[in-house]
Amino acid sequence: MFVMSILYILMMFAAPAINPNGGYVSMDWSMKNLIPNFNVEYITSLSILVFAVGGIEKISPYVNKMEGNPAKQFPKSMIFAAVMELPFVAVSYDPKIDGFVKDINGINAGKVEELQAAQVVAAAHKALAPETSAHGMLDKLRAKALLNAQEAFELLSRGDVR
Repeated sequence: MFVMSILYILMMFAAPAINPNGGYVSMDWSMKNLIPNFNVEYITSLSILVFAVGGIEKISPYVNKMEGNPAKQFPKSMIFAAVMELPFVAVSYDPKIDGFVKDINGINAGKVEELQAAQVVAAAHKALAPETSAHGMLDKLRAKALLNAQEAFELLSRGDVR
């Protein structure tokens, strides 16, 4: 943390030398510009971001206390939440995530490297919209799982297992 503080101070003094034509940003400090516009869209977007960040902060101690490998088990727990048909927005960091979201017709906010706040807000609005029901998203995957179980049962009943 100390090193980061020193680097910040060095960058602050080096900025004019790095970009001599940068100038200063002028801001109107009047009350009109300091008070946000309170409309429904502003409140909705703000509440989604507050709850999203709050949820992430609240879940991190539990992720760290997971037995085994949290890096593998936490994504599995998110898949379990999707199986329970809870609305969710995926952030892609792996092709497996893309495939899972595509298979269940889920909502993907984008790749983690290119993610913008506006994309996440738009995806959250879409996921929480009444016409985007989570019910029935997993029927295709359930049918595949049932097919696998039936084939395994047939193999076991015929004695074809070696």
